[in-house]
Amino acid sequence: MIAVVIALMLASQMPGRDPSTFLRRVAELKLAEARKWDATSPDGNAKARATLAWLLALQNVLKAIPIERASGPHEAWVKANEDLIVYSEPAGQWLIRHDLLVVVHADHANSAVADEIAWLAVENGLPGECEGYIPCYASSLNTLEGGYLRAHPRGAHRREAFDRIAESLRISLDDLLKRPDHADFLLVPRDCGYLLEGLTPLRAAMVRAGEDGTEALALVDRAIAVCPK
Repeated sequence: MIAVVIALMLASQMPGRDPSTFLRRVAELKLAEARKWDATSPDGNAKARATLAWLLALQNVLKAIPIERASGPHEAWVKANEDLIVYSEPAGQWLIRHDLLVVVHADHANSAVADEIAWLAVENGLPGECEGYIPCYASSLNTLEGGYLRAHPRGAHRREAFDRIAESLRISLDDLLKRPDHADFLLVPRDCGYLLEGLTPLRAAMVRAGEDGTEALALVDRAIAVCPK
C-alpha cells in the first residue's frame, strides 16, 4: 500500500501535469474539435483523421490532470466533460470512455484511420483493476485486444495485440494460477462461466486473425483447460 501511495505521489509530480501545460492542452483540444466539425471530404477520411486527432488531443489533456485536483481549472474541466471521460483507480488517472471509442470507430469503420482508432481503444484501456482475478483479465482482453482483432483481423497492430494477450495470460497463469494460496483468484468450477465468457470469443478472434499454434493461443487454451468440459 505504501508503494502505491508513493507511486501516485510521484505520478502527480511528473512533468506535464502543471496548470500551464493543462491549459495549453485544453486549448489544443478546442482547436482539434473545431477542425473535427469543419473537416469534409467525399470519402469521409478527412473527418475520420480530424476525429482521431481530436481523440489524441483529448488523451493529452487527460494525461495533464494531476491525481489530486481539489479545485481550479482541472475540476471545472472534468465536470464539463464527464460524458467523455471516466476515472480509473487505483492508478489515479482519467481515461476516455471505452463506449465513446467504440461509437467513434463504428462511425469511421471504413476510413483510412479506422485501424488506428480501434488500437487507440486498446491502449486507452478500461477503468478499474482486476486485482489478480483471472476471469476479469480474460474479460478485459476480450473487450480490448479481442475487440481490435474482431474489427481488424489483419490490422497493423495485430502482432501487438497477440503479444499483449500472451503477456497478460503468462503473468496470470504463471504467477497466480499455479499457487494454491491464490485460489481466490480462480476457483473452479465457480468462476468458469465468467472465465470462458471472455476466453471463448477471444480465442475465436485470434484464430480468425491467423494466430493458430502460437504462444498466445496456447496460453488461452491452457487457461480454458482449467475448466471442466
